[in-house]
Amino acid sequence: MQAKLFSPGYPENLYCAVFGEMRYFDLPPDAEETVEYVMETLTPIESRMLLMSYRDGKTYKSIGKECGYPKERIRHIITKAMRKLRHQSRSEILSIGRQAFLSFIVTAEKEEKIRYYQHISELEAMIHNQLDIMNLHQNSAS
Repeated sequence: MQAKLFSPGYPENLYCAVFGEMRYFDLPPDAEETVEYVMETLTPIESRMLLMSYRDGKTYKSIGKECGYPKERIRHIITKAMRKLRHQSRSEILSIGRQAFLSFIVTAEKEEKIRYYQHISELEAMIHNQLDIMNLHQNSAS
């Protein structure tokens, strides 16, 4: 994948705001879908305000007029939403992309199931060994 220089367009501007720097950055191939996926983890008002600011390019003042909030409240809501997006749980998804994240989760779940079934098999083998030992003791006692 070729590195892309950030431009004022969406979703690049949101990625830049989350990761806090203007630089060459490989966006995940599903960047817009990833942003939508991560936005679903925010409150509806936080998602709406972020989209109005970053996707639609509106100012805090114009968002405030449209939503009926003072400009300072808009700033507060967007700041809080950005703090959430910068949290490791969400920023990792943004950095690798939704599809890669979901593939990772599926792989991790499969590995966990394999470990679980291996553990069950080990327990079953221990139980069978104990039963064999008990049977040997019973047979030698009789």
